[in-house]
Amino acid sequence: MPNRFHTVVLAILLGAIALPAFAQQRGAQQRKPVPAVGAWWYRGTQPPSSVHPDLTGVWFGGASGDLSKNTLPGQQLILTPFGKQRYDTVDHSKDPNTQCLPPGPARMIMMAHPAMIVQRDDLVTILTESQRTFRLVYTDGRGHPSDVQDYPEWMGSSIGHWEGDTLLKPSGSTNARGSTLPAMNTAIN
Repeated sequence: MPNRFHTVVLAILLGAIALPAFAQQRGAQQRKPVPAVGAWWYRGTQPPSSVHPDLTGVWFGGASGDLSKNTLPGQQLILTPFGKQRYDTVDHSKDPNTQCLPPGPARMIMMAHPAMIVQRDDLVTILTESQRTFRLVYTDGRGHPSDVQDYPEWMGSSIGHWEGDTLLKPSGSTNARGSTLPAMNTAIN
């Protein structure tokens, strides 16, 4: 009797294990063909070779309210005259983030959230989870719009260019209500 019981239990267990695998084989969907058009990551191909470093990825350097603390040892933060004046006279009680305003271009990558960079040859996009803000840095050779100062933006008008392996992204027309803390917007414009 015990042998028969063990045989029945073993048959039930084997059936329970094999049945899902058999069902998957019968109703398995065929793989879709690889798309012929679209970005390299959509097509599943290797990224195109570029003369510039690929910054694409998720970045998180840790939260800091002071941009000057993120400089490399022995280097100093280079400020425009207007940025230096704002840096020296910062009023910490006017932090735009306490009013749910966007943090500004420099501070957006120094928040307590990661930032994602998506890079193409003509555009570098910086996305952040902090208030779902983004910054577009055009690298296609265009200049700032002629009316850039008439319409300030939270992230400024960002036109970048490469000098060797370094992406330079001077900004113009940053909204003055953005971050005025030491991680300010206009300090590095």
